[in-house]
Amino acid sequence: MVYRIDDIVVKENRIQLSASKKPGSVLIIGKESIRRSSAASIPDILNFQPGIDIRSRGANGIQSDPGIRGSTFDQVLILVDGIRMNDPQTGHHSLNLPVDLSAVDHIEVYKGPSARVFGQDAYAGAINIITSVPDSNITSVSATAGDFGLVGSKLSGAFGSSMNRSYISAGIDRSSGYRYNTDYLLSNIFFRSDYRGRAGEIGITGGFSLRNFGANGFYASPENTDQYEELRTGFSAISFTPRTETSAVNIRCRVYWRGNKDEYIFIRSDPDYYRNIHFNNTLGADVNATVHTSAGITGIGLDAHAAGINSSRLGNHSRTGLSLFIEQNIMLFDEKLTVSPGIQLNHYSDFKNSILPGLDMSLGILPHLMLFISTGYTYRVPSFTDLYYEDPVNSANPGLQPEYAFSGEIGFKTVKKEGYHLCFSLFQRKGYDVIDRVKEDTDDKWIPLNVERIINNGLDMDVSLYLSELFDFSLRPLNSFSFGYTFINSENKGTEYAYSRYVFENLRHQFVSTVRLNYTGRLSQTISFRYFDRYGMDNYSLVDTGIYLRYRNWNFSLGISNILSTEYAGANLVVMPGRWFSIGISTSIQTKG
Repeated sequence: MVYRIDDIVVKENRIQLSASKKPGSVLIIGKESIRRSSAASIPDILNFQPGIDIRSRGANGIQSDPGIRGSTFDQVLILVDGIRMNDPQTGHHSLNLPVDLSAVDHIEVYKGPSARVFGQDAYAGAINIITSVPDSNITSVSATAGDFGLVGSKLSGAFGSSMNRSYISAGIDRSSGYRYNTDYLLSNIFFRSDYRGRAGEIGITGGFSLRNFGANGFYASPENTDQYEELRTGFSAISFTPRTETSAVNIRCRVYWRGNKDEYIFIRSDPDYYRNIHFNNTLGADVNATVHTSAGITGIGLDAHAAGINSSRLGNHSRTGLSLFIEQNIMLFDEKLTVSPGIQLNHYSDFKNSILPGLDMSLGILPHLMLFISTGYTYRVPSFTDLYYEDPVNSANPGLQPEYAFSGEIGFKTVKKEGYHLCFSLFQRKGYDVIDRVKEDTDDKWIPLNVERIINNGLDMDVSLYLSELFDFSLRPLNSFSFGYTFINSENKGTEYAYSRYVFENLRHQFVSTVRLNYTGRLSQTISFRYFDRYGMDNYSLVDTGIYLRYRNWNFSLGISNILSTEYAGANLVVMPGRWFSIGISTSIQTKG
């Protein structure tokens, strides 16, 4: 089965176009690709994509930092169904998602300038995880076991009528750890309900995640092996889309909340020696509208939110933000030319106002080939950790200012072409007042500073070949083949420091490839290869595979990650797992509505 992406509607908060009409580098990871992946978590899924850099501490995405085209973990916006998941304390927690893979319909990755579309934190791009409610009433259960004491189970169900559909999932995973003090316990619960009535549509979404894990060398120096962390993350949102008199006008209102509790213990067996406890909450509301006229589609949005933190280490702080979005989508010459200008206006209580314009253009130069250009300004306000965190090896800097960037890309991609998909782009991001932790001597403390200009230039390529569509004759077992390549060149055009903690740890070369094999209608296999060449570190390659067997209502899987048992390091030089076997079994039962 091939999961086509061209006609998936890209779920931006205002103007929503199909992937085939959306200018710029928008990567769609479909449900079938997720199901057939050997990955165990959303961060692991993302780490198989070109241009995406997921730097993990520990196994199965238990703590992961996202990056796009050479960015730091704070410079990527994470969303679930358009709801902001970024943590005001630190970007280290932005991928603490209370969403299991079984609830994900597809994932959208915006690798170009995205601030005017999604707002602050989309400095280098955005990742939007889209969930869905199955059309039929169904109950699913699964179990997993594997090396290093891995055990897990999940239960999910969809129920309701055609007017009111609901979905709930719950899961728990645990492992004794692949080395000393890397055990973890992870549990998630997620709920979504969609109601359609005479007045309009109401959507309710929410989730809660618990993560307890040994953090051997996760944040301090590698010799600090006894660190421990507990995280509690929750979010909820209620949206209302009123039924309008004309289909030319669409309005959606939403209120949302996200909260996180982070307890960090330096010595697990002696919590009183050094302990940090942080509570943070973000409460917001947004209104988005689209108006269809003869001039095209106009999108208008307003987002207001308040964020606060109560911390034993950072103190008590709060901020409010207000953002106004205006976009226009114009299609000319029988929709062959699309022009999309837009602007975002921002007000933050603790920083100056900002105006961020942008422009996307696309031109259909051949029946199935689109040329695109995307430019825009993006920015990010400092996190509370950037401003106020201080310990024996880190200094605070309450005087930090927001970081800005001007980003642009030019490229081409195929649209609605059976048999293959191709996207190629050249990109540049000029960062101004970029935030990094730096020092001049090994004995100095790390201090967060605005380090003037950082320029990232590069190219990005993504190719998928659907061989069963491309050739008339059968090539079984070879079903599809994909590969992607990213090159990034980072330059410091400002003040240079002897040591940089985050800005210059990005990838230089990245190559990813996946082969899908169908041996029979019931038996299939996925083989993935990844190559990483990072600035200042040894390069390495990883090979993973997943084997899947379907029999009636039962599904069986065998996953092997890091088959060659490659030695490599993740974020903060944390040693990552070697070869890891896992097996899984799942079944689904359809029930009457």
